[in-house]
Amino acid sequence: YLKRIRKLFDQIEKKKENNPVQYKRDLISTAEFFQQELKDNQTNTEKLFKAKLKGLNVKYEFQRIIYDKFKFYIVDFYLPEYGLVVELDGGYHTVNKQKFKDQLRTVDLVKLGYKRLLRLDNIKAEKIFDLDLMKEIEKFPMLKKLNA
Repeated sequence: YLKRIRKLFDQIEKKKENNPVQYKRDLISTAEFFQQELKDNQTNTEKLFKAKLKGLNVKYEFQRIIYDKFKFYIVDFYLPEYGLVVELDGGYHTVNKQKFKDQLRTVDLVKLGYKRLLRLDNIKAEKIFDLDLMKEIEKFPMLKKLNA
């Protein structure tokens, strides 16, 4: 699975210089493909977290694609009313190399305007009570409605 994604990236990377328009189209289709793979293979923690958000009536986008100029990120959850990205971190996020990658990703997301980010490890995400989850979310005040 990951080898397929890497191969797709390698193929479209070759087009960046020669054909930037086609590169962008390929980047978008790769992002959408990868997003669908993540949705189709969601973890039990993601399923449980979705149920918690639904129970709290918190609107969310699952596996949201965020585009940068020549790359993209897919975040686990985006809560538009709060402007909040929520990342659920599995066990491999405790490895130093992955922690460093997560820090770089966070810096990039902030540069792209996603300044509100909440990281929960899977164990906490699964065991957190709804009230405590709402307290975590409410640390990030709701954004004012644009048409209010």
